Amino acid sequence: GYCAKGAVPLIGKRLLAGSARSWRHDFVYLRAGLEGMCFYMFQPVVRGGAVVGILACDRITQGEEDPEAVQGFTKSDQDFMQSAVDVLSLDWRRKRATEIQRQSNELLTTFLRIISKLSATLNIEEVATLLVLESKRLLNYETAGVALASEDGTSYTLISGEGFEFNPQTLIGQDAKTWAQWCISSADDTLLISDFQKRKSPMAIYAPDEIPLEVGSFLAIPLGVPPRRRGAFLATHRKGGQFHPETEQFLRILCRHASVLVENAITHRQMEELAVTDELTRLPNHRCFQDRLDEELSRARRNKTPLSLLMIDIDHFKKLNDTYGHPFGDVVLGQVADIIERCLRMEDFAGRYGGEEFALILPDTNRDGARQSAERLRAEVNRTLFTHEGISTRVTISGGLATYPKDAGAKVELIENADRALYFAKRSGRNRIAQYHVIHAMQLPIEFQG
Repeated sequence: GYCAKGAVPLIGKRLLAGSARSWRHDFVYLRAGLEGMCFYMFQPVVRGGAVVGILACDRITQGEEDPEAVQGFTKSDQDFMQSAVDVLSLDWRRKRATEIQRQSNELLTTFLRIISKLSATLNIEEVATLLVLESKRLLNYETAGVALASEDGTSYTLISGEGFEFNPQTLIGQDAKTWAQWCISSADDTLLISDFQKRKSPMAIYAPDEIPLEVGSFLAIPLGVPPRRRGAFLATHRKGGQFHPETEQFLRILCRHASVLVENAITHRQMEELAVTDELTRLPNHRCFQDRLDEELSRARRNKTPLSLLMIDIDHFKKLNDTYGHPFGDVVLGQVADIIERCLRMEDFAGRYGGEEFALILPDTNRDGARQSAERLRAEVNRTLFTHEGISTRVTISGGLATYPKDAGAKVELIENADRALYFAKRSGRNRIAQYHVIHAMQLPIEFQG
């Protein structure tokens, strides 16, 4: 105890009973053999500036040997003890260095494995999920999440998380008082707080309405740099001092890589959307419609449910272009597309088929349901006043309906029959919806030019 407190060697001789300073019986380091001990020598073992142990030795009497005849420790003995302590310290440093190297190798191996997994996908949600799940190998967090900023920077969503509840569909505004929003909009760099519980901050971590979290350690890493900051990675632990700077450095590099991947994923998604989106109406294009119809027909066959196809055409569209000009015609196409989208259910699909013609896929919809949906859409277009640069006019649409499996059993037949019904609606006066099974049952003549 004396040696450890002073961190200096303690060398002495036992004082026999009756001496001015008799031996104190609480001054022991062995449970037995106290009576025979004549000399003692304690050498502190210091590691990292702290005494972590005591190397102790003594000299004792042998049998009837006179304690006064026992030779004390010499300078050579003291030097030998110091050498022994130095060997212990060097061995400890070697083992510690080996352990640090092993941990560093494990961190590096884990880091490279995560990088490899992240680089294998161009899906934003997969990148975020991998970042959260795999980073636990580096960071022993209790909660972690990825917040993704919107394109215009006015909101963010939590697209991946662990250890807390969240809704990936919820848009959280930029005025939200959360650490996630702060990291996205204001953080200059990584923020690592080891004593978060001492902060008297009322801000939530991930979302304004979250259940309050018990936080001792906190880490926030921005994804990207202004002005194209894409989001933030955040992690917490209820205990303080759980996140170490070395691990934080690995995560910072990881998040920098993830931000590049998110940027690439966003660009990839935009390119995919451009490839399947009509530039004028922002609706899916003809190719996308064909692919979606294949999928929906397969689902309808598998589930034995009906599926209706509605083909729509803007009446007298050529005359509209000739009268008011093509820019006005483009405005009409865009506004009709907007009306179609407003009238659709979540499960419905609308695309630009070509020219002034649109195609609507109505899953799990029979003939009557399809008729009601089509009439509602026709009436909405009919009551809309289309205006552009001082020009205002009204337009009408005609539509043709065919329903699987009663009107057609295959894709090509379904499209042709819906188009036949559309052609009949236009030939019989326009601004109306025709159903293939009605005109077919009545054996009405259909002049169809496929």
